[in-house]
Amino acid sequence: MSPKREENVGRHFVSGMCGGFSFSVLLILGFVTTICLHPLDCVKTRLQVNSEAGYNFMKNFAVVTKNTYKEGGLRVFYQGITPAVIGSITSWSVYFAFYENAKNRYKRLLDVAELNGFFNMISSLEAGLIGSTITCPLWFLKTRLQLQSRMCMVFALSHCEM
Repeated sequence: MSPKREENVGRHFVSGMCGGFSFSVLLILGFVTTICLHPLDCVKTRLQVNSEAGYNFMKNFAVVTKNTYKEGGLRVFYQGITPAVIGSITSWSVYFAFYENAKNRYKRLLDVAELNGFFNMISSLEAGLIGSTITCPLWFLKTRLQLQSRMCMVFALSHCEM
């Protein structure tokens, strides 16, 4: 490894946030993608929780979508959007930072300029495990928010004893 090339985990963390490209462009694209696909993710999560053996997916998809809309309009489809956006940014940032860190560590240990596919795969596996562990609470929070019913919350708050 050349002495000019130094590890800079902070640089890779920021690169992960923006995908190594223009920060603002990719941040906006990631945000727009999450905003556009979050309603489908919400329906998917509700389908996973309420699935039964031998059900018709498309029929249930329409039923879950209709019931979710009746629950509180479009707003219900976007429950959990904040943890989803934060989780997405954090997940990719952590992944790229730890991936580059692992690759550099293996290059130092093996004293090579480029790693073969096996060590790239191991670096990716290591980064994925660490990233999943760090962001798991955010995905848990997102799922809980997607499954909760606003009506249920209002009912519970109005009937609680103080």
